[in-house]
Amino acid sequence: MGKVVNYQTNPISAFFSVCSWSASRNSTSTRNRNCRAQTMLSASFKDAEYGPRALGNRSIVAHPGLPDTKNVLNARIKHREWFRPFASSILADYQHEYFEHDHPSPFMLHVYKIRPEKRRSLCAVNHVDDTGRLQTVTREENPLYYDLISAFHCKTGLPVILNTSFHENEPIVCTPEEAIDCFQRTRMDVLAIGPFLVVKPGLENAESGIASSVHKGGEV
Repeated sequence: MGKVVNYQTNPISAFFSVCSWSASRNSTSTRNRNCRAQTMLSASFKDAEYGPRALGNRSIVAHPGLPDTKNVLNARIKHREWFRPFASSILADYQHEYFEHDHPSPFMLHVYKIRPEKRRSLCAVNHVDDTGRLQTVTREENPLYYDLISAFHCKTGLPVILNTSFHENEPIVCTPEEAIDCFQRTRMDVLAIGPFLVVKPGLENAESGIASSVHKGGEV
């Protein structure tokens, strides 16, 4: 759903050509480079989701297994109450390994118990009652997002990423302009938008791997 953006004619292209960030067109040639585990990546893909959750097209994603991920997200971007949990996106084939229920949750509307042996590795999305809200992801439903999680899986061994909606105490971004405005005023690291990868100063080399994995399947 949502308005389709032509990035060839959209003013965003001209803006990226003169902005102070490192903005480039994405290439799969960098996808195997290393990236920092604490990267905060925001993604603005082709279409808007239908429903109450960000499902990978207008999301902020981060490592679900670092103890400080939740606090860093709240301090740098979300500014939410400390007790509010973050959700996860998981490759559907691995759901039964990490959660005690295997009924699909493609719209992030289900909350399941996380298996005891997996709670530490998912500490940033494990709530106080050892449950987690999850989105199951298949290639058929969202190939680009599936490829991002798969690339993260290859680098970390985790087929799961933390997924929270792309906004800062406002409605979820719905246009390239809104995505850039939110990226600009918060402390996100990387923005994947349309065919562009935008990296804030000082992170150009470290973040290229995770960003290129977003575009593994081509332009978003």
